[in-house]
Amino acid sequence: VKLASWRLVFVTRSLLFSPRLSPTFLPLLTGDKPHGFGSIMYAANDQKQRVKFAGEFEDGIRKGSGCLVWQDGAQYAGDWFGDKPGGFGIEKYPDGSTYVGQYENDMRHGFGTYVFPSGAKYEGCWYLGKRHGKALEQSKKGIFIVEFEGNKRIRQQQYVQGGDEDFERLIAKVRAAVERGKSCGEAAERAFEREFQLGSR
Repeated sequence: VKLASWRLVFVTRSLLFSPRLSPTFLPLLTGDKPHGFGSIMYAANDQKQRVKFAGEFEDGIRKGSGCLVWQDGAQYAGDWFGDKPGGFGIEKYPDGSTYVGQYENDMRHGFGTYVFPSGAKYEGCWYLGKRHGKALEQSKKGIFIVEFEGNKRIRQQQYVQGGDEDFERLIAKVRAAVERGKSCGEAAERAFEREFQLGSR
């Protein structure tokens, strides 16, 4: 298989996870396309600064579960669809921040939690990579009910003074409501209005 910018190496599941076998690499190809479970080692001059991908392929594209590592140490582990992050995933960044939640077309989209390097948290809805809708934020000052539109904060109200346990207790209620609604926007709006008695302003 001739590949210009990266080397393709595949490992069967049994070889990858069996402690008794040496790490011998075997091709798993359908015709000339990657298919099954394997890994890609990217060239040092990769334009997207990727180092390695390990996960599932279907007819030459990343689909299923997989982990991608970049040269700066950033990592994404989770679901892939159409050769891009899509579904549920976890992303870790070099500055210590993390995102855990839903993705669509390589963007944060749906319900998710972002933890800043300072330890502050945002948990709520995302739309096409931007914070959008109502959410909870936790900082040293307390827990706040906030609302964003296109990544811009348009409303903030302090709810309670509290720590991690209070934040997780409140978020559990919102998560349950969003899951029951099977959507982020309207379900999250109803959850906040019901749980925190917020009216339209």
